[in-house]
Amino acid sequence: MSHRSWGPHARAGAGLAALLGVGLAAGCGAEAADSGAPLPTESATESAAALSGDTSCKHVGGVVMLLPEPAGKCTISTKLPGPTYVGNPDPTGNPACFRVFVFGSLNGSGYAGLTAEALQFGGTATPATLHEWPAPPTLPTRLVLTARSALKFSGGSIQTRDTNLIDTATGTITEQIMITGGDGAYAGATGALVILGDSLGKPAPITGRICVPRS
Repeated sequence: MSHRSWGPHARAGAGLAALLGVGLAAGCGAEAADSGAPLPTESATESAAALSGDTSCKHVGGVVMLLPEPAGKCTISTKLPGPTYVGNPDPTGNPACFRVFVFGSLNGSGYAGLTAEALQFGGTATPATLHEWPAPPTLPTRLVLTARSALKFSGGSIQTRDTNLIDTATGTITEQIMITGGDGAYAGATGALVILGDSLGKPAPITGRICVPRS
């Protein structure tokens, strides 16, 4: 990939989509299992919360990995039309649409792509930049990327909107994934997941909760 400033942004954005993907093929599954990422466990407090209210929630965790789609192909744009996808490749020639895989408490397959979302004061951008004190106003301290994902696994599928944060000083990547809906067993799904690290071509830990309305 390019070493220009967009390079790491596109890689991180990829992570965004990487939530609940297909159970990795034997080789990938073995790599994920060897990553050393512990599967998260649900506390008694979380278990009690999941039993209350009008939703039933399940803690999920494992590892996620994504692979770029070939140039000119962006499956997510047909799986989840509506958002403005940046294209594949992006304007600087880096991949921006991905196939995603997850291995852990849920297995399935999915697609994701970077999007250009509206900014508060007009226009769109991916990445947007944060300029945090005490850094000089011209020096970005964190990059913000957005994406959408459509993910399918046993019993149904979910759709998500994703936000990636990259610290420019350390290269640290974290991603928040908000579940916006689903079908089948996941009709009306809500919840959130978090990816810790860069998942492009290698496994990164993922953890969170998926909630569905009680029948």
